[in-house]
Amino acid sequence: MAGQRPCRYDKFMLIISHYLWSPEDQSMTTLVSHNSYWFQGAPSLWGEERTQSHPHILAALTRFYRQLAPDILCLQEVPSEEEASRLAEELGMQATFARGGRRPAYGGAVLWHGSDAEVEDLTGYGDTAPFERMCLVLQCTGPEGLTIVTVHLSSNRYAPGREGDPVRLAELQALFAACPQPDVIAGDFNATPSGLVYQDMVARGFVECGSLACVPAIANERRVDYIWIREARRLLVEPTDFQPAGFLLDRNSQTRLSDHPPIIAQLFDPTTDARNLR
Repeated sequence: MAGQRPCRYDKFMLIISHYLWSPEDQSMTTLVSHNSYWFQGAPSLWGEERTQSHPHILAALTRFYRQLAPDILCLQEVPSEEEASRLAEELGMQATFARGGRRPAYGGAVLWHGSDAEVEDLTGYGDTAPFERMCLVLQCTGPEGLTIVTVHLSSNRYAPGREGDPVRLAELQALFAACPQPDVIAGDFNATPSGLVYQDMVARGFVECGSLACVPAIANERRVDYIWIREARRLLVEPTDFQPAGFLLDRNSQTRLSDHPPIIAQLFDPTTDARNLR
């Protein structure tokens, strides 16, 4: 990938080098995607929805993420760059934050360790931004060379007539115009499996591969969070050792750690498996 940029969008580019894996582990990537609901709990421990983290929820989610041990953590609804940086420090990871586009409060972040990486912010800002919320591209420049997008598509909440499909489809079009061949796309799509956005992803050659990392809180047909892999990339999905856990703040609480479940996938690239070279 030397000398090549994975995406054609010039708003922002950050290059960071950081090695934590041994070479023989570099073909396996554990990816977690989660809408953290601003780390406030659901229902909010503040008593009303805020775009502000609550220390009890932030601490509990930090412990939960540490249990999952992701190599890459894709987060939506992150309150601030400072919050993303503190979380990354707690988890021993690097982080890049993107402020929300047309809705600045809807920030997001990608956290990672284990390989060289370039991060590109496709969000854009202001009233003409291509994304209402956020879109970040992580380009792994190590042997695995994966291009991973974390995205938060628009909901019906602010859409004309509260019909968000045209907005979401336009955001997907902007994503693929800027980054034509991502290997993985993870995030909150605000679209159920029966919707047009899901069908659009399938038509573009993507396969859904994520598993719930917690006890299901919503019916399968109502889920909106996904990890997609590009079928042509021929990545394999390995079973995870993590057993889905409860998602309440504690056993005496009815507060969930978020209004969205975290999604996990363990991705394996057989073309870079060092074990095949032994």
